[in-house]
Amino acid sequence: MRITIRYEGAPGKGHGHRIRMERLAKVLRQRGADVNIGPANFVEILDTLKRHSQDVLVMDVSFNDNKELEVFRPFVKKLVVMVGVGYSINTETTWIADAVIYQSLASHGFVDRAPGSACMHGGNWLLVDPLSHQMKLPADQLGMIVMSYFGAGFSDDYSDAVETELVRLIGPNVQQTGGADTWMIDWSRRVAQARLVVTSMGMAAYEALAVGTHVVAVSVDEEHAGDAGAVPLIKHAGLWNEVSPEQVAALAAETYDAVLMRPRAPIDAMGVYRLARFLLE
Repeated sequence: MRITIRYEGAPGKGHGHRIRMERLAKVLRQRGADVNIGPANFVEILDTLKRHSQDVLVMDVSFNDNKELEVFRPFVKKLVVMVGVGYSINTETTWIADAVIYQSLASHGFVDRAPGSACMHGGNWLLVDPLSHQMKLPADQLGMIVMSYFGAGFSDDYSDAVETELVRLIGPNVQQTGGADTWMIDWSRRVAQARLVVTSMGMAAYEALAVGTHVVAVSVDEEHAGDAGAVPLIKHAGLWNEVSPEQVAALAAETYDAVLMRPRAPIDAMGVYRLARFLLE
């Protein structure tokens, strides 16, 4: 089976989107699929589809242009659209695509679906690290480390200021990380051993919840804020331009001291396998 996967990607951005698609590609290849994966570009995608018709096209981009999807549609048997936090789709998208897969725990923001369209959402469909279940510690085993990560949309000055204040309030057990290396150097295992993760709202927050680690999140926009606010397990500090690094660190320190048990999140880390099975059907 030929499968093309395209994701939102630019230098210094989209690491969470890329890594979840790479996880999907790995599982599909394990099952014998011929997978072509890379950053999204309309001209390149159309050229690829024209040269070699595909069984499946998976699109994981922030703005799904229905006119572009309509152009791709005749060249693929199955078209799947991933919908992340703050992504844009409408009912027409669900008519063009065979399936829409939401990457969110929130139960808000769903569009009206076209009759017969497939829509998957919730913790069972989050493409977190499939090995997360092997990394969970017992509920009463709490680490001492605080992991700090801020993705695209946050300046280095902001993330550095948060780290500085975290060290002042909590102590030297603060580890800051960022960029592609965050995802490539065993991120899930590192956050599984942490007591708390202070992060931008998005995949990094869900990765932490999947391994049973408390989260304090800051949002880059209203859509991310709505998602964070809809998940009780996440302590939401607010929008980055409305909450200072000092306020973020203060909430983190308060949460750090209050943590007694690891949270139990509705994420079983099998989402990548569920989606792979759906694509191969």
